[in-house]
Amino acid sequence: MVGDVTPVFDFDASTRERQVQARDKTTGEPVWSVPVMDGDPSVKAASKTMAIKFVGNPRRCPRLLRDWPGCRSFRWSSTG
Repeated sequence: MVGDVTPVFDFDASTRERQVQARDKTTGEPVWSVPVMDGDPSVKAASKTMAIKFVGNPRRCPRLLRDWPGCRSFRWSSTG
């Protein structure tokens, strides 16, 4: 992890005055994002950082990625 866990906002439901956190369409749980860095030395610098989006309560999820069985799902999406 190279940053904080932050909410993913639903841009269709949000307004200038009020931001609405995105919810998973299946479970209704909130969607969160966390930036991570790929430790593989063969990966180019521009591709090393990516965001993991996950559904659930981040307080239930341990900080180490290998210990995330309590999180119901996550998606990899490149930010670089």
